[in-house]
Amino acid sequence: MVSDHTADEVEQQYLEKMGAELGAIFHALWNEVVRLHANWQEYRTLYGTSEAEIAVLNETAPFFFRVVQDSLWEGTLLHLCRLTDPSRIGKRENLTLSRLPACIDDPELRARIDALITRAMLTTDFARDSRNRHIAHNDLALAVDAQAEPLKAGSRKRVEDALSAIRETMNEIDRHFRGSEVGYQHFMTGYGRADALIYHLRESIEKERKERRDLGVEDDAATS
Repeated sequence: MVSDHTADEVEQQYLEKMGAELGAIFHALWNEVVRLHANWQEYRTLYGTSEAEIAVLNETAPFFFRVVQDSLWEGTLLHLCRLTDPSRIGKRENLTLSRLPACIDDPELRARIDALITRAMLTTDFARDSRNRHIAHNDLALAVDAQAEPLKAGSRKRVEDALSAIRETMNEIDRHFRGSEVGYQHFMTGYGRADALIYHLRESIEKERKERRDLGVEDDAATS
């Protein structure tokens, strides 16, 4: 079942069903997982739907939309890492999936969550490699040595697998305490998304082409 409650209602349910400690941590993670999925949906809309959408972006502002693509991609990898990093690094406590087991009293549920977190960490290994050697730090060997170990390959499929592992971890807890699950991958709906941008860019391109035809100016796109 997909949750259709408001964020405040979900928070209150988590606190009531899970208790103050687990409920608060779980809800904070819930917000992070929702935001990660929302940002990834925008990436997929712009760059992973069809060649037609990419053509619209390239015809409008190719350099700018390449910057947007790189930023959304790297932001997604960073977010995957944050959710699956250790719960403590040095003196700093982190909000991560790894913090959940310590808050769970039921030993069977805790064991299942431990296993799911291990899977989530494995599926985000490629993102962590990019984070450590390219995004957060500029690895010297990677930058100047042609024989350096390449970054672990990333792809939309690998991101989807990582998101699936994160969702399953969250929903295993949700099913246990509330008897329901959250469709994180379906959160973003309605106007105001990247598809609205594609629509207006396409309309603008068609309007400009019509104006050029009316003026008898040859359309570069049509003759290329």
